Amino acid sequence: MVRSADSRYHKCSVSSGLGGRSVQKDVAHKVCELIAGIIATDGEIHPAESKFLRLILVARRQDIDPVTELAPTIKGPAAAEALREMPDDVREEAFELLVAAAIADGKVVPTEQAFLETVAEALGMSNDEL
Repeated sequence: MVRSADSRYHKCSVSSGLGGRSVQKDVAHKVCELIAGIIATDGEIHPAESKFLRLILVARRQDIDPVTELAPTIKGPAAAEALREMPDDVREEAFELLVAAAIADGKVVPTEQAFLETVAEALGMSNDEL
């Protein structure tokens, strides 16, 4: 269970493409929508969460306005399906970015935890692995 900020998630690659690789623009856009979704699950976007999303948008070369051009995926099952459809080499880092987004404000609220648990289960991970 994710309970607090863990430095290993802050080391994920926010300054380059996914893992330093070029990925298709639509896949990068979907990752950004998933991140926007998890930070919006509690109905409140903390400034640290907003900053994290903007860093990801820049890193993923997504020159868009997150308020008007992202369709956040806020339901865990929809997010799980979107992750399952991603290329294998992108899926793990995308999940790590979701965890990092959830802890960006220093805490994980129950709605974020439920979102992560649903996605983790769909990816074959146990709650203990989360």
